[in-house]
Formats: sequence, structure tokens, C-alpha cells
Amino acid sequence: MVHRPGPGPAAPARVTVLAYEGTSLFAELPALRTTLPDPADARNAVLVLVVRTAPDIPSSAILKALRRYAATLTSQGGRLVLAGVRPETAEVLRRTGIADHVTLVPADEGPLLAPLDTAYAEASAWLAAPRPADAERPSGGAPPPQR
Repeated sequence: MVHRPGPGPAAPARVTVLAYEGTSLFAELPALRTTLPDPADARNAVLVLVVRTAPDIPSSAILKALRRYAATLTSQGGRLVLAGVRPETAEVLRRTGIADHVTLVPADEGPLLAPLDTAYAEASAWLAAPRPADAERPSGGAPPPQR
């Protein structure tokens, strides 16, 4: 996990990129919580969380934290994008239903930053897409397609 003071509130209507480099053990949960931007009041914010270097399958505590974070971000009209997702992690995210609430950009054998480039482009396109008025869009709008 990148250990540094949290970035504060998520920037409304902007893409924020962070890298998760933890072990996904239960002990990483406090570090994850302090590293992620606060999604409350972050209208239309998108967080791209790069997980390519995460060494193993996320723990149940990390999965629950991601689910709650994605739900809060979505309730504010935002989106969570996981970039560099390994196939075994994507399968866990699908089985647990988390993949239904986040955008998954798979890891590939290409350049190291290719998934991040793809995720950032998709997040930017999602932000730029026209949406109905906020009152008509309580769930944050339709998610971008899963890759």
C-alpha cells in the first residue's frame, strides 16, 4: 500500500489516480481507508485505483471496503475504476458482485502502464458523457462497459 497522508476529499468531476501496492491482508485495511480520497460530497468524481502490483487475491475485508467505497462514490454520481486487474482477481470481483459496481480494466502482457492509460481514457470519457440531471440519476448513471 502506498503509505502517505490521505489525499483528502475526492475532486468533483475529475479523475484521480492512485496505486494500491498492499498485500490485501486485514492489516492493510486501515492504510487503504486513509489512502483513498473521501468520496462524500464528491459529485461525479472518478477514482482510478491501479492494482496491477497487488501481490494476491484481495482479502474479504478489502473486498468489503471496496464495495462500500464504490457504493458511496456511485451515490455521489461517481465511479471506481480498477486498473491492471489480474484474471484471478477479476473472477473474485465477479463472484462477489463487486464487478457489477466498478469498472475493471484487465492487466495485460503489454507495457506496464497500458492498463492505466486505458482506465484513464475510459474514466475521462465517462466524465465527458452527457447524463440526465442529477435528480433523475440517483444511482450515478450507467457504468462504462466491463472489459
